Amino acid sequence: MRNLKTSLFVSLSLICWLIFLSFGLMPALPGLISILTLLGGFLFLYLRQRRYLKQLDVNSEDIQEKINTLSCEIKTKEEYLGFLPESTDRLNFFKRLIEEIMKFQELTDVYGFLSKEIKVLFKDSDTFLLYTIEKDNLKLDASFKEENSPIIKDKEGDMLDYWALRHNQGLLIEDIAQDFRFDLEKIDSLKTRVINSLIISPMSIGDKAIGLLRVESNKKQRFNFEDLRILSVIADLAAVAIDRANIFRRVQELAIKDGMTGLYLRGYFIERLKEEMKRALITQSSIGIILIDVDLFKRLNDKFGHIVGDLALKKLSGVLKRVIGNAGNVICRFGGEEFVVFLVSSSKEKTKEAADALRRKVEETPVIFRRNRINFTISAGIAVFPEQARFLEDLIRKADDALYEAKRQGRNKVCVAK
Repeated sequence: MRNLKTSLFVSLSLICWLIFLSFGLMPALPGLISILTLLGGFLFLYLRQRRYLKQLDVNSEDIQEKINTLSCEIKTKEEYLGFLPESTDRLNFFKRLIEEIMKFQELTDVYGFLSKEIKVLFKDSDTFLLYTIEKDNLKLDASFKEENSPIIKDKEGDMLDYWALRHNQGLLIEDIAQDFRFDLEKIDSLKTRVINSLIISPMSIGDKAIGLLRVESNKKQRFNFEDLRILSVIADLAAVAIDRANIFRRVQELAIKDGMTGLYLRGYFIERLKEEMKRALITQSSIGIILIDVDLFKRLNDKFGHIVGDLALKKLSGVLKRVIGNAGNVICRFGGEEFVVFLVSSSKEKTKEAADALRRKVEETPVIFRRNRINFTISAGIAVFPEQARFLEDLIRKADDALYEAKRQGRNKVCVAK
């Protein structure tokens, strides 16, 4: 660059000297030197300005690049700041969801809470379904639908639900008519209601699926991957809450039910009977009590062993559930080989009919042990509230007296308290 400048300076000086010589204007040597010096100064300034402008261009490009970078950073931060309120709202929502759902100890409360929250969160949804797995099949346990919507008939799920379970992953369908993964003719739910978009998420404890959540809309493009992600988080929370409620229920059953027969224990029976007696006084209805005892139970144990005795008690409990286990009636293992039942809104005649039907059914139902058919019988005593006794202790005592009367009459009998 320096050599180029020097060559330009010498060339311009010679050109100027030749011009002056041609016109006879050749100045004296000192004048020529002055002129050449002046021209050299102009040339130097010109070249310096060009260099400065080029440097300025380079600096401008660097500055513009930095401005663009800073603009991108500012835009990213603005988008993040814009997302913060929504993110905070979601965090608060999940915090509240965890706090609320873990308060419930009954499955019905968990299901009701989930139905309400799902409807609030997914405003475009018109149907919500909650399935649990029972013996490898889905069972509809909770749902909501918009008014005037068709009745939900697919109580055991459809192809879409079992696909989500088989793969143990969420399913998003934005437009079911454009989704070619499934044969629409084989989707049972489409035959009974309008579905255009949906999201499904399995409820899992570890690697084990216990059910799934399904949210539907009769409009297209109502859900996206973010909605599916949120439903997946809710499904995980729901799985924990349902598992917790099931454990609580099993603990309760262990406290109030007999482990061998699955019938209620004495304490629970007495409390329920007290409640029903109060209700019967208000409604002016009656309650029938049947006290049952296995005939010659000790002889059965001595002859065939305690295994057969236990089988007889289990067989009797099964017959009790089938014959008398109607809604409202409570069956209890009173102790040893004794059982007691109360029948709501039952007169003396109805109670005796039920006891006779039970006696006949037990007589016809043998215990099978090592290919042997072992028959056994029962005796029963009946008392009715408030006709024969107005206090709980008197009611049970009268039924017990009637039971012993049946034993005295030769067993395999039903007697009514006097």
